[in-house]
Amino acid sequence: GPISLNINQSIHQKQERQQQHNINQLQRMHQCSTLGTLIGICVCAIFRVLDHGIQIQRHPMPLIVGAATGRVCGVLMAVLVTAAS
Repeated sequence: GPISLNINQSIHQKQERQQQHNINQLQRMHQCSTLGTLIGICVCAIFRVLDHGIQIQRHPMPLIVGAATGRVCGVLMAVLVTAAS
């Protein structure tokens, strides 16, 4: 009857809201981790320009280290942001 139809619509709307919330959280996590990666690359590229001579500062290493460190920090930031919301 009409009561069961309203209950089914209510359940369906609640599921859609939950699914949209999950999608938003996933997008926020990807945005934070990507932003962390880019910031890490930029920071380590600047450090590379400022100092030379150490073996780990040769060309691709600062960028790789910066990307990995930034990615980890971005993921941690994303976890904290999504846990707070």
